[in-house]
Order: sequence, then C-alpha cells, then structure tokens
Amino acid sequence: MEIKTLKRVLAKLLPEGTELEPFFETGEPLEILAECLRELEKLHRLRDWTFETYGIDLAVSPRTFFALLDISAINFLETTDRNLEVEIKSIKDGRKETDPVTVGNLNATLRELYRALEGTAEIFQNNAKEKILLQEITDEKAEQGRALLKQWHALSAAGILNVSSGLKRRGLEKKFSALFPQAMKGRKLSEVFQQVALEMEFYHHCIGLNLKWKALDLDLFRVFKGKGIATLMENVQEIGNLLWAVVYKNPKIAQSSALAGLQLNDINTLFFADQERRESRGEG
Repeated sequence: MEIKTLKRVLAKLLPEGTELEPFFETGEPLEILAECLRELEKLHRLRDWTFETYGIDLAVSPRTFFALLDISAINFLETTDRNLEVEIKSIKDGRKETDPVTVGNLNATLRELYRALEGTAEIFQNNAKEKILLQEITDEKAEQGRALLKQWHALSAAGILNVSSGLKRRGLEKKFSALFPQAMKGRKLSEVFQQVALEMEFYHHCIGLNLKWKALDLDLFRVFKGKGIATLMENVQEIGNLLWAVVYKNPKIAQSSALAGLQLNDINTLFFADQERRESRGEG
C-alpha cells in the first residue's frame, strides 16, 4: 500500500487529529496496524450487538471478572515449573477488583462460557427442542412447575384405580395448567408428561447456569426466547477469534499499537478503541 493511501486509511481508523508521523517513524508494517484497527471495529460492533440482544457484556469489566473467578475453571491455572511438575495457581490470589482484564483473562472466560453454552445447547436438543413451555417460562414458574410434576408423577405410581390419588392428580394438573395456560391449552398432562418433565429439567439446569454466571448477567430464558443459543455461541467464538488475531499480529506492530493506545493487558483499550475514534468525529 502506498504511503499516501496508508495515511488516509489510518486517518480514518484512528481518532480525529491523531498525529501520524510517529507511527511511520517506528518502521513497522502499518498495514498490519490498519488490519488490527478494522478488527477492533468489528469487535466493538459485535460486543454492542451481543449486549443489546442478550444483555451480556463480553467486554468484561475488572469487577465482573473478579466475581467470575468464583468459577474454578476461570480462576485456576495449570503451570509447569522448571522440574516439569504441574502447579495449580489461583488468579484471585493477590488480585484486586480494579485490576485490568487481560486478553488472556478474557480468553479463559470466553472458553469456559462457550463450553457451558455448548453443553446447554446439547441438553436443549435432547430434552426441550419442542419448546412447549418456553414462552411462558420464568424462574418462579420453572421451580413451581417442576415440583408439581414430581408430585403428579408420584401419585401416578399409586395407580389409576386409587380414587384419592386421582382427585389429587387432577388438582395438580389444574395448578400446572394455570401456570402455563397457553402451553397446556387443549392438552392433557398425561399426554405430554414425558415431554414437559424433560423440558422442566432443562429449565432447572438453565436456572443453575444463570446463577453460576450471574456476574455476567447471563439469562438463558432470554437467550432461548430471543435469537437463540447458536447465535450467542457464534458471537462468543468470534470475539475470541478477533482478540487473538490482534494478539498474533501485535509483535510486528508493538510500538505503533502502543501509540494507538492498544494494550493487551487491558481489554478495555481494545473493545473501546473504535468508540474513541467515533466520539472524536462526533459519530456517537
């Protein structure tokens, strides 16, 4: 790329008024810097879309990451000493809530989040793909409905000839139908019990995962009612890919990246590099 063209490209990608000469004085391949800045534009847009769609901010803040260290797979690292013996270290030890989040920190978070989502997607396909109850499900209804189904099933084991059990079962079915009026309209619980029981166990799993990832505001009910889990998984994976593309190129443009304010030990500088550029141009 000609220097004149490269200057024009960088002028568009960097905050307005940025002095370009110091970048060229580094002698680094600034075409690669331009590629990185474009990737960070994609990163910013993807982060915004994920937040708007799912309520999940993957530009994890220091306090959020500190809270996520309660998840063992994120907190504990395996390292090898000079004797090739494996050591397990805790990231949380000696860390402050305000310490910046590194690319490595975020990668560990994204990897574990993707693993959790992947497992959930598999359970969904096996247990809940018919989505009989989905549109009416809430945390409270999931727990209430699960309890009702267990009681109904226990009474079923008493046998259909037991009058008392039959009356109680009909009462439980009415309560269950009242919880999910649209889903159960025109349906008998005895006809869909196996399906809704499996689906309810899936929602119980979702509640547990939401609690585990509370710091990230994960809401799997919102995910499944909205764009779906596959799209969220794609976004998590793509954000990870974009970040590591920047990491891979960084050694070749270390000085110019620093001049652009990009720091691999602080993801805030990567996610919001494009925002600074847009704000400097009054683009919001």
